Amino acid sequence: GTIAAGDRPHREWIRLGDPARAMLGGLRGMLVAAGIDVEESLQVGRAPEDATVLVRRTSQPLASLVRAINKYSSNFGAEILLRHLGARVPPGTRSTEAGLEAVRRCLDRWGVERGRLILADGSGFAPANRLTARALTGVLAAALQHPAWGPELVVSLPRAGEDGSLRRRLASLRGRVRAKTGSLARVASLAGLLTTRNGRTVVFAVLVNASRGEVPRGSPDALVRALAQDLDTPRTAAERAEPN
Repeated sequence: GTIAAGDRPHREWIRLGDPARAMLGGLRGMLVAAGIDVEESLQVGRAPEDATVLVRRTSQPLASLVRAINKYSSNFGAEILLRHLGARVPPGTRSTEAGLEAVRRCLDRWGVERGRLILADGSGFAPANRLTARALTGVLAAALQHPAWGPELVVSLPRAGEDGSLRRRLASLRGRVRAKTGSLARVASLAGLLTTRNGRTVVFAVLVNASRGEVPRGSPDALVRALAQDLDTPRTAAERAEPN
C-alpha cells in the first residue's frame, strides 16, 4: 500500500521466522552504522561461558504477554509461548511437543477432561487440532478457582463491544462478556465468561463447524445473546426445579 505525505506513521506487526538471527542482523547494522567493523558471519548457538554481555533486555511479565496474545489473537505469540513452556519441564526442550506435554499436565491437574482433545500445536493452525466445548469451559472454570493466575487469564480475554477481537461484536452485552474468539476456514468459535443480570458468572464455549462451504460467522454471537436472554429471564419456582 501507500502512505500519503503528512499522514501519521503506520505501525505493522510482522512475524519473524528466525527472531535470533533478525536481532543479530539488526545489531550488526547498528554497529556498522556506528563505525565498528564486523567481519565474521552471523552465528546462532549457545554463548560460551566466558562471553561478555553487551546488552540485556528483560521480557514483559507473563501476564502482559498473555493479554496481548488473547486480546489480538496472536497465533504466532501463542506458539512461541507454548515452546517456552516446554523449556520449563524436564528435560527442558524448547519445542512444540515439550510445550504440549506441559499443557497436558496442567489440564490433568485442573481436572479438565481431555479424552477427545487433540493438541498438535500452540498457534491453532495445525489441521490435527481438535478442541471440545467441555475442555474449554473446564479451563475457564479452573481460572475462576485459582486466584494465583485465574484473574490474569480472565482480564486477558477481549471485552464485548470494547477492545481486542470483540471490539465490534456483542455491543449489547458490553460489560457482561469477556471471551476469546477463534476463526478458521469453516470454523467459528467463542469461549469465555458471561455475567447475568443478577451477578452470576457463567462460563460458555461455542464451537461452530461446517463440513463444506462457509460457516455462519455470526452464529457464536447469536448463541451467546440467546444464552444471556435465557439466563436473564425470571423463572418460577417450578421452572427452576426442572432439570436442564
